[in-house]
Amino acid sequence: MYTRTTWLIAIGVGIAIGAGARPASADLLIQGIDGPVTAAEIDAFERHMMTVEPGGSNRGNNYVYGNGGKSLEGLGEMYEVTGDTAILDRMIYFADRMLAGRNDRSERRTIWTGRVEPCWPNKPATAADGAYCGTENGDVVGHIAFCARLILETPALWNQRVAIGDPEHHGATYLERARTFVAEGDKTAAWLTTWFVNADSKRFYLPRSPGFAALGPRYEKDQGHGVPWNQQMMLASGFQRLAESHALLRDDARKTRAYDAIVKASMGWFQSELQSYRAGDRDAYKWSYATGDVNLRYMEDAGHGGYDIWGLWKAAQRSSYHIRSRTLRQLAQTVRFVMAGSDGKFAGRVDGRGGRKAYLGSTFLLLAKYDPALFPVLANRALLSQAKNRMDVAARILWMKHLRSGGFDAAPASEATGDTEADEAAVGGGEAELGALAGADEEIDDVAAEDDDEAAADDDDLSGGCRVGGGAASAAPFALLLALIALPRWRRRS
Repeated sequence: MYTRTTWLIAIGVGIAIGAGARPASADLLIQGIDGPVTAAEIDAFERHMMTVEPGGSNRGNNYVYGNGGKSLEGLGEMYEVTGDTAILDRMIYFADRMLAGRNDRSERRTIWTGRVEPCWPNKPATAADGAYCGTENGDVVGHIAFCARLILETPALWNQRVAIGDPEHHGATYLERARTFVAEGDKTAAWLTTWFVNADSKRFYLPRSPGFAALGPRYEKDQGHGVPWNQQMMLASGFQRLAESHALLRDDARKTRAYDAIVKASMGWFQSELQSYRAGDRDAYKWSYATGDVNLRYMEDAGHGGYDIWGLWKAAQRSSYHIRSRTLRQLAQTVRFVMAGSDGKFAGRVDGRGGRKAYLGSTFLLLAKYDPALFPVLANRALLSQAKNRMDVAARILWMKHLRSGGFDAAPASEATGDTEADEAAVGGGEAELGALAGADEEIDDVAAEDDDEAAADDDDLSGGCRVGGGAASAAPFALLLALIALPRWRRRS
């Protein structure tokens, strides 16, 4: 029989267990934004990743910026943090499924070119523009090539068999798998080059083609216009990561140079259209959604701007593109001193105007590499709440946390590779196109970057441990069980 004391001990033990419990199996965990990434955070990520699937198609751009594409990026970033092969294997699983779902390997839909192309349609076949396939495909290639690059950066794995097997026949060993991902990425890159890359300038333009025009009035109207910046970053991601992979393989210097030239042209064009100005006592930038919009009629918004910044940030990590580190610092200042408000919220547009947002997309976090003070501004309560069940958000927070604690080489893009007078000229080339993409956001196919939902921040106190997983609540049933066991016997005793 239990005494009153036993009953109180039972309650206390249950509460103590609850307070120290690990999160429920599907929850992601951030234990704070400072210090090294913890074993508990990694463990929570690895348990969560097994509950997420890439999805069966690119419908609604799932493999681009939807759950499939975002989750694969999160897996890659966490592999960079941990070096844990279990995370890489899950990333390979996602890349396998995405490649297997490519049009020429699955549905075999005839698209606007009149052929079955190596791309990922994002609309139902029955839609009026169901034959569309376009710029967003660069991002799918970029995701898959990111997986290839991480394998190629880990030579110790090359001759080992991939732990998850080879269900899609992409190669039994890690090296074979990476080679397949690169070779298949090259096929899509060749298609994109044919239709979206100007042969002379190497810049990205929308096609001039009867088939493209036949997709609908807005496609017909936008023929030949410069590709909007966020979509240029999608295209550039594929070409850059293929270039990086070929450089690691040392198998095709010509392709590496060709891909690098395309990315460099896009990044130089983008930087040439950033408009610098003084915001108080700080240098800031503003820019348009569209190319050639010198009057900023279509001021870039936060959703698409997050993709712009992510693309430039990725390019800055490769010296071939001569991205000035001070450009990234000035973009970081734009976010911290123009977009961020004293109310803890953020402007909806890059010039500080637009509706207030509770948080910015996680790609903005990467600018904290160039302005460390930006990280706690962005990693606020509202963004941490998003990290509960989004691998890309959690991984990016943990990636930056790892960087800040000395886990990576923290040096930003080298001043020596981008701040010379020659490089100033290299990134400034080209006159602006006038009048491109009238209608911009309203007229272009849906290319929204990250979710723009103004999700309310959790009511739970995230200070201190900043736990965004199950935490103490997940052990409450155990405390209750102990209490129920003790209660009837205590009553009998009394």
